[in-house]
Amino acid sequence: MIQFTIKGGQPILGVTEQAKVILNYTTMLVNVLVTMFTRERFVEVWSMIQDFDYDTNELGFPQMENGIKLRVWGILLLNVLIWFSGIVFIIGLRFKHLNKIVSFCSPNETGFQRKPQIDSKVVEKFYGDLITASRKLNSIYSWSLLLWLFNVSSHTVSNTYFIITAFMDHDFEMLIQLCLAGWFLAYVTQLIVLHVACDFACSQFFFRPTAWAIFY
Repeated sequence: MIQFTIKGGQPILGVTEQAKVILNYTTMLVNVLVTMFTRERFVEVWSMIQDFDYDTNELGFPQMENGIKLRVWGILLLNVLIWFSGIVFIIGLRFKHLNKIVSFCSPNETGFQRKPQIDSKVVEKFYGDLITASRKLNSIYSWSLLLWLFNVSSHTVSNTYFIITAFMDHDFEMLIQLCLAGWFLAYVTQLIVLHVACDFACSQFFFRPTAWAIFY
């Protein structure tokens, strides 16, 4: 356990770091338990995403094939490194794809109907399936996600305090300052990536091209 001290020899990171370590292990344990007890529900979410891809492909609206394998593996890796963000981004991509399908199948400004056509009930089914998958995902990870956010936010705030203290007191070694700054950037990056993923998914969920009007 690292003991950082300020002038006067008073430790400032001892108890704090112990609390952060306990919080880290608690968060990890909760996530492991959630994964163990909800794996079947997560498989249902993943199956619904695969069914959406298969059905849209059968209707003549495949996802972009260029670099699709690289993108999928990249998103899965993102989900491992930055928890939860990858699967949220995948669902956001499906909402975006559905919006493109609706726009493509709508009549143009002259009233000419583009090909291929798609039934409104099919669009409603796709939309309903994606909403169901999103709700299932939210029910699985809502509480563990809040704990994860609390954990990362706590680390970010505490590291910010210690970095400021270092510059004010000039009593930290440069290596320690770089260590704190590195962890600070890592935590902030995780928060930003999660924010971007959730914002992207929500924007595609609430986005309604004018073409949606023809289906209601």
